[in-house]
Amino acid sequence: NLGDANEALAEAGDAMDELVAAVDDLAQEEREALAPEVDALESDIAALQDAEDLDELGAGLDAVLSQAQVIFDDVTETASCD
Repeated sequence: NLGDANEALAEAGDAMDELVAAVDDLAQEEREALAPEVDALESDIAALQDAEDLDELGAGLDAVLSQAQVIFDDVTETASCD
């Protein structure tokens, strides 16, 4: 339902905020390496507003959250190697 979709959209925004904070903790070279992935994620989050129905929004949210998890895993792996 729409309430669930709004909640999931808020979760995507929160995930992005956490990811940006984690990326900020990385060295400059590591940030630059992740920049294209983070930029693509930001673009995909912005595109969620253009979803035409709940199915499209749900699929977009699933994709965004998966992307965020992959990037977050990369960031934490890189940070643990320092």
